[in-house]
Order: sequence, then structure tokens, then C-alpha cells
Amino acid sequence: LILFGVKKKPGDIAVVLRGPAKKLTVRKKNSVFGLWMNTEYMHFDDVPSYYDYALSKVVGYSDKEEILLKQNGVGLNTLVFEPSDAVPQRERITQFQEALVRNMQMRHLFPLEAKAVNFIDDDFFKTSMYLPANVPTGEYVIETLLFDKGKLIDKSQTTLKVAPVGLNAQIYEFAFENSLSYGLLCVFIAAFAGWIINVIRNN
Repeated sequence: LILFGVKKKPGDIAVVLRGPAKKLTVRKKNSVFGLWMNTEYMHFDDVPSYYDYALSKVVGYSDKEEILLKQNGVGLNTLVFEPSDAVPQRERITQFQEALVRNMQMRHLFPLEAKAVNFIDDDFFKTSMYLPANVPTGEYVIETLLFDKGKLIDKSQTTLKVAPVGLNAQIYEFAFENSLSYGLLCVFIAAFAGWIINVIRNN
């Protein structure tokens, strides 16, 4: 995904891309009689199904700028989720929060570090973000911030719809709206393919 923009005032740029929020469950395995089993879990609400961000300045932020970025949800360290269940142990919550971020990073749905905002000229800029094949469908929000010396100068927001197209879209829609028929069709195709292979081998 390549994003282009124009800034009308001097300052630094931050771009944030968020996917639709979902409820996610993090599970922890423990050894039970020599077997590793999921014995602990924690639910988190309003977790973005995808998150990425880009900065025009990678280092050298002042304390005011760091606070400003955090207030506007820019940066991986701002992704702190509270469990939907009552869990009194703060240390245990932190462990599951960190595991959630790691799991999303392994699936390429959370970034390892900030992307770069590159200026084509003094005002015209662009940034690129990678959307993996397993990215959830839905409405994504793109926020662009212009800030200078710890002050927010301007902020814009737009939406992006991520969905399958063409034949993939038709199959997805049919499977979603006719789940039973889709399942039976898959079983029939698998059985027919097995029968065909068996006939070919015998001949």
C-alpha cells in the first residue's frame, strides 16, 4: 500500500494505519503431567486487527513530541490493551499483552519498527506499508499527523476498505452466506477428485 500526501505547513509527519478492532484471546501453555496444554488465557477487547505506522523523523524527538505521539496512538509502545476480564495481577496482564503483540508481529499484522515517510520534494511525501495475504477484511483508518516542536499542527483521517475482489470475492461471499452448501460442495469436490485419481491409477 503506497500512500501519498502533501503538507501545507512546515513540520514532521506521522502516518498510522489501523484495521478494524476485534476481540482476541491469548492462551498460555503449561506443562501438565508432562504434556504442554493451554491452561491459561486472557481476552482483550478493541484490538486493531492490523496496525502499522510511519514517521518522517526516526530519532531526535523531544519529550513533548514523544508525549504528543503517544497521545495520538503513534508507535508500537502505545498498543497497550486491557483485558475484558477482571485480572488483578498487573505483571500477569503485562505478560499476556506482550505475548499478544509478539503473536501479531509473527503474523505480520503489527510492525517491528516504524516505516519511513519519504519526501519527494519539500511538501510532497509518500510512505509504503505492507498488507500480508492474511490481513483481515474490513474498513481501515488512515490518520496523518503534522506536528512541530511538540504541537499538533494538523490532522487528517480517511478510510480504506480492504476486501477480496473478482472470483475470490464471489467465493468468499458464497461461503459466508451459504456455509452449509459451501461445506457440502467442498466435500463433494474432494471425493470426486479422489475418485478420479483412483480411476487414473487403475488404468
